[in-house]
Amino acid sequence: MEIRHMQQVKIFETNVFSKLETDINHWIDYEHRNKRCIEIKSISHAYVGSENDFYKYTAIVAYDLKHE
Repeated sequence: MEIRHMQQVKIFETNVFSKLETDINHWIDYEHRNKRCIEIKSISHAYVGSENDFYKYTAIVAYDLKHE
């Protein structure tokens, strides 16, 4: 079997900083249940203002998605 690597980026946004980790973990679990292997390369965090004067915590996850 040949394994292909596809480098990608996924963005998570929430109003509660602690929810970012939960959301990322749920996403990784979801990918594993669907037989896809996630290899996290980096996670960057930011506090981003929106056009409505609301602020959101943002995590940018760079990862490799491996399919068998």
